[in-house]
Amino acid sequence: VGISILAGVSFLGLWAAGRVVELTIPATNLAQASFSLALLGFFSGVMALAIGAASGKRGLGVGVATGFAVAGYLINALAPLVSPLKALQPITSFYYYGSSIPLRNGIDVSHVGVLLLATTLLVIVGALGLERRDLRA
Repeated sequence: VGISILAGVSFLGLWAAGRVVELTIPATNLAQASFSLALLGFFSGVMALAIGAASGKRGLGVGVATGFAVAGYLINALAPLVSPLKALQPITSFYYYGSSIPLRNGIDVSHVGVLLLATTLLVIVGALGLERRDLRA
């Protein structure tokens, strides 16, 4: 819920600011970019949940998911400057979030599909991990 609210607030804030400064980004592209941002957030959060549930260690889940997000961001930010990093981009969530430049071009449906599929698989892993844990004690 929090991620959805954050994405909605970012959409409304950018849309309102765009009106003030006469920004030429179509509202549909802004909405698609906000949706993509929410999906990136869901993926990262569910990754932390899945790893934490599978391992029984909350800190491990948060640490690995944070490390994956930071590494993915750095790989995507530096890939235009460091050519060997280009090959690593498709294993990062940031690649599927922004490589289509959603503010300019809208979202790439196949990239949304990859993030949705990965998020769904992580939800299943998290649910199975929580199910096998003894949470009554």
